[in-house]
Amino acid sequence: MLQQALELYEELYQDKNHMNLGAVLFQQGTLYLQRNELDKAWSTLNECLRIRKDVYSYAFDSGGSYPTHFEITVVAHNLGVVALLRNDYSKAIEMFAAERAILENLRLAQDKDQEDKIYQAQLTNLTWSRKAALKMGDDALANEFASERNELKRCRRNETQKCVSISNSPACLNLNHRLLQARMVAREYALGRTDCGSIQRILAALDQEIMLATIGPIKESASQFKATVLPLIGKGDRRMPILAACDKLRCVFHIPCFLVSEITIAKFML
Repeated sequence: MLQQALELYEELYQDKNHMNLGAVLFQQGTLYLQRNELDKAWSTLNECLRIRKDVYSYAFDSGGSYPTHFEITVVAHNLGVVALLRNDYSKAIEMFAAERAILENLRLAQDKDQEDKIYQAQLTNLTWSRKAALKMGDDALANEFASERNELKRCRRNETQKCVSISNSPACLNLNHRLLQARMVAREYALGRTDCGSIQRILAALDQEIMLATIGPIKESASQFKATVLPLIGKGDRRMPILAACDKLRCVFHIPCFLVSEITIAKFML
């Protein structure tokens, strides 16, 4: 079925480097890997990588061999796994190194939406890099990867603790509470259950708490929420974008460093 899809896409797109062609090739290559057809997996994933390098060529850094894009990292990782299973340990190390460099560039870009995904990918990358180093018989390199992985986890714990400390400050707790209120009123407004005055008042109150709060993720989320909802007040097509903003905010409140305890929230709700 994937081969049929690939042939149809090749007929449909004059551009033979279209991202949909790359997507099918990635699925094919992954399936070959799962079936342990390593030569086919290697050639197919390399073709996918060639297409994606062209598609995301706008993201090339100066001097870099690969575009800085997450879609490149997943192909590079699978190529590293294939190389490892083919006992080509130096090539595996090379592909994992390419993946790691792109992930580091993405991390430095400070894209909050991808932060957790990048962190998990970095951990996985270092685990597989260590496997390749051990297979190659380079214990010193394997120990370097293990140390780097432990350091990454340590830094992540420190960042989380810092976020928790910031989010438990009085100003941030007040903002947290006001943001929950604003989300509730915004949903009611989107569904036509309250008027413009109500949403304007709660957003004005939210703006006051934003100004008082310490800079951090919860403040960024509150500012973005207000900036999204405010221009939609009085607009006829407000329903879907406001509900989407509320749903995005709900996801934010599931991130541990943004949460306060249920008891603390209960106290604010009383």
